[in-house]
Amino acid sequence: MPNSLDFLRVAAATLLGAVLAVPIPASAAAQARSSPSVSGAAASNGAQGVTLSGRAINAQTGEGVGKVELRFFSRNPGRGQTPGVLTARTASDGTFLLEGLPAGDYMITVSRQSFSASSAELRGLASARSQINGWTASLRAGQVIGGIEIRMQPAAVVTGHVLDQDGDPMAGVAMEAEQYRYVQGVKTLAASGRAISDDRGIYRIYGLAPGRYFVKAMGNSLRGRIGVAIRGGAAPGFGRFGPPQGPGGRGGGNGDAGPGRFGQSEESLAYLETYYPNARSAAEAVPLQLTPGAEMSGIDFTLAPSQAYSISGIVSGMDETPVPEGAQRPVIFVGARPASQPGFGDAAGLAQVNPGTGAFTIRNLAPGNYQVVARSNSRRGGAGGSSVGSAQVTLGNASIEGVHIQVYEDVAVPGKVTLPTGYSSTSLARMSITPIRRLNPVRSAARSDANGAFTITLSRAEEPRFVFSNLPDGLYVKRVLLGGIDLMASASHTLSSVSGSMTVELAADGASLKGVAKDSRGNPAANTRITLLPASSFGAGESLAGIVWRNSTTAQEDGSFEFAAIAPGRYRLYAFENLDADPSFDPDFLSNFGQRWKEMEFSAKQSATVEIIPIPASETAMYLGESE
Repeated sequence: MPNSLDFLRVAAATLLGAVLAVPIPASAAAQARSSPSVSGAAASNGAQGVTLSGRAINAQTGEGVGKVELRFFSRNPGRGQTPGVLTARTASDGTFLLEGLPAGDYMITVSRQSFSASSAELRGLASARSQINGWTASLRAGQVIGGIEIRMQPAAVVTGHVLDQDGDPMAGVAMEAEQYRYVQGVKTLAASGRAISDDRGIYRIYGLAPGRYFVKAMGNSLRGRIGVAIRGGAAPGFGRFGPPQGPGGRGGGNGDAGPGRFGQSEESLAYLETYYPNARSAAEAVPLQLTPGAEMSGIDFTLAPSQAYSISGIVSGMDETPVPEGAQRPVIFVGARPASQPGFGDAAGLAQVNPGTGAFTIRNLAPGNYQVVARSNSRRGGAGGSSVGSAQVTLGNASIEGVHIQVYEDVAVPGKVTLPTGYSSTSLARMSITPIRRLNPVRSAARSDANGAFTITLSRAEEPRFVFSNLPDGLYVKRVLLGGIDLMASASHTLSSVSGSMTVELAADGASLKGVAKDSRGNPAANTRITLLPASSFGAGESLAGIVWRNSTTAQEDGSFEFAAIAPGRYRLYAFENLDADPSFDPDFLSNFGQRWKEMEFSAKQSATVEIIPIPASETAMYLGESE
């Protein structure tokens, strides 16, 4: 990045102890050796630049940690600034001094080998707000902030052997350590680390944050390791040569037999995805509790072939829209996912649909409940929509045939944002609308223009759900109309049954709430997570009003917080000592804390005040799977 020293100057306790990890112009580098002052745009700003200083330490020992890489991602580069990443490293004793940092909003991340970036803590920077992979912070011109402390947690390791039923090592098996996380607001198991077993069958998953994990041998690395036919009288340990089959025929793209290959029928023996120590799902698995810097060895797997079954059927709707001349029809894939994690995580099985017949077969599945999802990428090279559909299937001790999945192509819906009387439309230019998609979790935000017009791409196979951002000050979303139906007040609908344009109606009669969070001793509880949820969030099913009207913030250093433009109605107010926003929106997670909320009822334009005691972090950690 050219002229990077115009944006960030780095010094340390010993001037050359900190390393700037971006190119340094030769003239500036020579000047840095002789003086802590560096010329350039940052220097010309004088007091307008920001100065940050502090130290990175080992959270377990208190010792300084050198070579911690700090990255500042500019979120709103101003005039004369180049957007990008400003990068520096701490000195050998962990100290750092950043001078001339331009004022603005930043995403800050840290990284260091053998330490967990996701569990690092940033203290002493009042504007910092915790995110999944770092912190956001707003820095004002002329600020000089010292005493910042970055607490780095030593990373943990899981290691063991993968053996077959005869005790021989299995090489090339993909191993995964998973944790419960929130993805688009849904609690799901997500990968935190992976490794491949070597020729000795040894795997080693490193760089893990302290916490609770489920370790598994991934199914996609086990498929195809055994081709024992059960039908046709073949005995275990013997295969049979299968007849040639055309591409994408029954089970096409999923290991169908061909000349010179051992075949698999719909019922066969296979190595199946396995959780430690020998479970088919995380619910039956033994979780591992990893402490900072721990190396947990002996997490061994002995895998044996099990009876496996298949799901086959037909996908229809692929030819719903004509393909442009010269373009190819998109490829449709069908995946079977555990029903407990719809729309997320790796599929337990995957197959390509025969483009001529629509037939598919997903093989090597264990008995269980599945959500079978068929979807394609855009036929316009990713710039447009996609096609998606799903079916719920319960697989017992026999293969299932005849499953029908109707796929629906995404549709572009025109829309309009309407304002209350007296409001200028110029404030609408920054407003965005993001669909929540579970079957095909793509992010495709729509932005309104200065007149409130927008076009949004929606899935016709899912209930329309949205997140609204950057609304004009003082306004809230009162109604969302689609084809004349108010989605905020009506029963669930999908776009397969609803058509027409979309109207987002904003209103100015919202209530406001000011409050303070205090601990059990009456002291201000800084950086407390404060969440305000509509009562409709706790009914049967997920309502659009529950999504649109929920809100969350963090308390200031004095424990104060504020909500504005609250839609009139009944709410629950929660406070948590240390929590991300997503779990604070989850009714299942919140049910662990009984009646420890404040019930609030807001009328139009009402102003209210409240005081609340946060739920301790030690309690929330238990239900997040971070501790026993």
